Amino acid sequence: MMEALQFDFMRNALIAGLLVSITGGIIGCFVVVNRIVFITAGVSHAALTRLRSDTVIGMMWAIGMAMGIIFIDLSSGYNVNLTSYLFGSILAVPTSDLWIMLVLDIIIVALVVLFYKELLAISFDETFATVRNVPVNGIYLMLMGIIALMVVMMMQVVGLILVVALLTMPAAISGQFVRDLKKMMVLASLFSMLFTTAGLWLSY
Repeated sequence: MMEALQFDFMRNALIAGLLVSITGGIIGCFVVVNRIVFITAGVSHAALTRLRSDTVIGMMWAIGMAMGIIFIDLSSGYNVNLTSYLFGSILAVPTSDLWIMLVLDIIIVALVVLFYKELLAISFDETFATVRNVPVNGIYLMLMGIIALMVVMMMQVVGLILVVALLTMPAAISGQFVRDLKKMMVLASLFSMLFTTAGLWLSY
C-alpha cells in the first residue's frame, strides 16, 4: 500500500474514499434505521406521482436500469463516461473535488450534530416527535437533502451501482454489533473506511 501511495492519483483516491466513508457511515445509519434504503436510489422520484413513494422508487429503479442497459447496448464501442457513472472513477478524482468533498463532509456532520435529537426522534418514534413539536416534515426533508448530497458525492467515487451498498452495508453490519446510534455511526464509518481502503489495495 505504501508503494501505491507514491502516486498522486492513488493518494487522491484514498482520501476520497475516506471522506465519503465518514459521512457515508453516519448518514447510512439513518438510512438503515429509517428503512429508506431505496430512497438513495430514487430520492428525487417519489414526488412525481400520487403513488406510494416505495412503489414509485421501485418502478423508477427498474425502468432506469432497463433504459441504461439499452443505451449501453446502443452505444458504439466502450463508453468511458457512461461506465464511470455506473461504477465510479475513484482513480480520476482531482484535488479540487477533494476540497468539495471535505466541505460537504463538514456541512453534513454539522447538520447531524445540530439536529441529532430531532433526527433521532423521527427515526425511532415519529408520533412522539410530533407530540413534542418537532418539525417532522422539515427534518425528514433535510434528511432527504443530505442523502441526495451523499449520493452525488459518492457517485464519482463508487458509481451509481455501489452507492446503495456503501450507504447501507457498513451501517447494517455495525447495527449487528451495537444498538446505540452514535456508536453505530462511528463503527459504520470505520467499516466503510476499511472497505474502501481494502478495495483500493486489492485492486492495486
